[in-house]
Amino acid sequence: MRAWPRYSDSPVFDSRIYWLLGSDGAQSASRVQGLLIHRHLVANGYDSRILYTPPWWLNNTLLDARPLIRYSSVRPGDIVIIQKLYGRNVLRLINYFNSIGAFSVFVESDLGPFFQEQYVCTQYVCPSKRMQEEIRRHYPDRPVHYIPDPIEKGVAKPRTQHGRSYRAVWVGNKDHWAGLQPIQRLLREEEFGDLQLVTISDHPDATYRWSLSTVFSLWATAGVCVVPTVENTWGYSKSNNRVKQAMALGLPVVCGTIPAYRETVINGVNGFLCDDLGDYRQAFRALRDPDARNRIAVAGWNLAIQNFAAEEIVRRWIRVLRSVPTRCAPREKEKRNQFLKGAMLDRRCRAELWLDVARRGGPKAKHSILALVRALRCWPCQVRWSDFAALLVRARRNDRHVEKHS
Repeated sequence: MRAWPRYSDSPVFDSRIYWLLGSDGAQSASRVQGLLIHRHLVANGYDSRILYTPPWWLNNTLLDARPLIRYSSVRPGDIVIIQKLYGRNVLRLINYFNSIGAFSVFVESDLGPFFQEQYVCTQYVCPSKRMQEEIRRHYPDRPVHYIPDPIEKGVAKPRTQHGRSYRAVWVGNKDHWAGLQPIQRLLREEEFGDLQLVTISDHPDATYRWSLSTVFSLWATAGVCVVPTVENTWGYSKSNNRVKQAMALGLPVVCGTIPAYRETVINGVNGFLCDDLGDYRQAFRALRDPDARNRIAVAGWNLAIQNFAAEEIVRRWIRVLRSVPTRCAPREKEKRNQFLKGAMLDRRCRAELWLDVARRGGPKAKHSILALVRALRCWPCQVRWSDFAALLVRARRNDRHVEKHS
């Protein structure tokens, strides 16, 4: 009897791809590892669907598995991608998908504690080779794929810089602030008095509050991007996300020496690798020459555009998705009414998830309002008047709390 080829060996691929993301795009990992890949998969003709994107960074345990189990149109052989979500509900959900014959892919952006949720997934995807090695040591029987993050934005060609003085930009969250402080002290020295260090972060001492528009607007006018590193296992396993994004925007990069940066930066050619403050001092001096800044910017831009463009990274994602051992025989083409029924189930499922987020509440009342609005857009009849009443009570309680402590 003739055996049907697996999809990894065949051009046919009719599995649906579902995404459960850690945030709605305010967090960089959900944008570059989820939303950006999803959009390109859809553009390439794949049936990719976003099921869950909370409006703020949750503690992950809030994800309620019941709506997904009850309403989602996930079928045997489909692929569910879980990006940086943990907790009992997530574990229950992954076990449910595995039990019905769907396949789960866990996507991690930072090396942290290892949880049962990661182990029960069928495949594992991470953005750095060092992280891949660490994960393989913990899960030797699980396929672990290294897929670098794509660049979000690039320029047609790097702008030409002039003059000896320039502005250096650092971007990062408050957890990375300690690694920046030696650079801040270095740039306060008299020798570098004409150089300006601009910081973009959620740290209270940052020059600018973090927002995606602020990051790209300041990178577009800066002279150098500074990316110091933290000396621990977590820091050593970071991806080269910020380095290659700065390169794609035509910025010379001065960075630390973690493995992901060593794989990307050739010291003195397309950037500077720095082990200590002496190396940073030499790099800042060398970049006073505008010709050196322009030469390094062009070399880094060429590397980022050729190797980390979204189209190239999506090809790697497609190879991984096709390697998942899904159905051994292609099913008949879905009829239109079946497709519409599945789409309606997905919308109802998303509405239930948004309602669950709104009812539990967020850091501010506006987050619950946003979740309720998204639920209305997905499936209006799921929203009850009691949800609006509870939201108003919670908003009023938050306002009183603010007034009391102001």
